[in-house]
Amino acid sequence: MRRIRLYFCLAIVLGVLQACVQQPSELMQKAEQGDTEAQNKLGAMYYRGDGVHQDYTKANQWWARAAGQGHPDAQFSLGMMYVYGHGVRRSYAEAGKWFARAAQQGDGLALNALGLMYEKGQGVEQNYARAKELYLRACGAGEWLGCESYANLER
Repeated sequence: MRRIRLYFCLAIVLGVLQACVQQPSELMQKAEQGDTEAQNKLGAMYYRGDGVHQDYTKANQWWARAAGQGHPDAQFSLGMMYVYGHGVRRSYAEAGKWFARAAQQGDGLALNALGLMYEKGQGVEQNYARAKELYLRACGAGEWLGCESYANLER
């Protein structure tokens, strides 16, 4: 879980850096019009408190809007909120649902996170074969953590 935490933080930081280029009011306007990228960036800004007051509830709301429209980064971030219980009730089952949606789009971090859930039996029935399959797909998507996780499970 440590490795996923690191990647989650990195993804948030990268999202925030992109969001800082635009003013919150400019992003808000685009987000209200349904722009999923703006919604995702606002989610990251509220999560980290960059340019706005930190508010996990608002982060969740913006990520949920983007995730509901199929934005894979928002789906992954929403899943992580459920893993850690930030602004929502902790739920591995709910996290797995969002990771699975992002994984269906080939998101390497989500594939790896879902693999870890199957490896540990968190929110899903423990299944090493499924974990290996997901890690291998994450590796194929260019996610080195998936390659490392696959190799560790092979040992």
